[in-house]
Amino acid sequence: MNPGSGDPVRHAPLPAHPSPAHVMGMPAQSLQTWTAEAVQTLPEEAGLPLLVIEVLSPGTARADRFYKRRRYLQAGIEYLIMDLDSRLVERWLPDAERPDFLAEQVRWHPDGVSAPFVLDLEPFFTRILGQP
Repeated sequence: MNPGSGDPVRHAPLPAHPSPAHVMGMPAQSLQTWTAEAVQTLPEEAGLPLLVIEVLSPGTARADRFYKRRRYLQAGIEYLIMDLDSRLVERWLPDAERPDFLAEQVRWHPDGVSAPFVLDLEPFFTRILGQP
C-alpha cells in the first residue's frame, strides 16, 4: 500500500513494543472497535465494516470463535481470527461453512480499493512475538 494513494491502510513507524495494529500499519485514529451486538443493531446509514480482525486471547477464545463469528457472518462481514499462539489466521467468509486457515499470507482486496491489503504472516508474527 502506498501512503497518500487514498488506500485505507497506512504505514506508520513502530513503537518499541508494537501492537498487531501498528505492525499492520493502521494508525490508531483509524481503528474502530465493534461489538458483535452493535453490528446487529447499527442503523443502515451508519454502514457496517467490511472486515473484522479479531486477535484471539485465551479469555475470549470461545466467544470469538463461536458467538462473535456467527454474529459477524450473519451480518455479511468477513471475519479473520488471528491466533498468536499457533501463528495462524482463520478466515471466515459469510457464506462459508468452514474457515480457510492462512499460514503464509492474508490478502484482502475489497471493491473500490486500488491495491489489495497484503500481510505476510511470518514476518508479522516474528515482529510482534519474536522468533518461533
